[in-house]
Amino acid sequence: MISDWLSHIASFTINYKKELDELVVIKDINREKWSELYTRVRTEFSSSLAGKDIKEIETSPWSNPGSLEIQAISEGEYKKESKDIYYGVKMSPFHPCGADLPLVTGH
Repeated sequence: MISDWLSHIASFTINYKKELDELVVIKDINREKWSELYTRVRTEFSSSLAGKDIKEIETSPWSNPGSLEIQAISEGEYKKESKDIYYGVKMSPFHPCGADLPLVTGH
């Protein structure tokens, strides 16, 4: 069942290419027609995911809050965004900053 879902989801943009293109075009021109087409595509797709034990699956095209958005950035942008990120470092009593740490021997 999961492999069927994965194939349906992976082929969604191919199977509904015409409708998706039309949704983009009519988005700002005719909101009523857009809403009807959107509802039809969503209903058809949800129904296609259903199996013999499941009558219908509710789908949502909206991303989940906190989901990752991945995009390429320049090295300068990376340095700017990560300048305040610090990682923990294991200190040794032999390191100048760890001179005040007690020496711990193996167990």
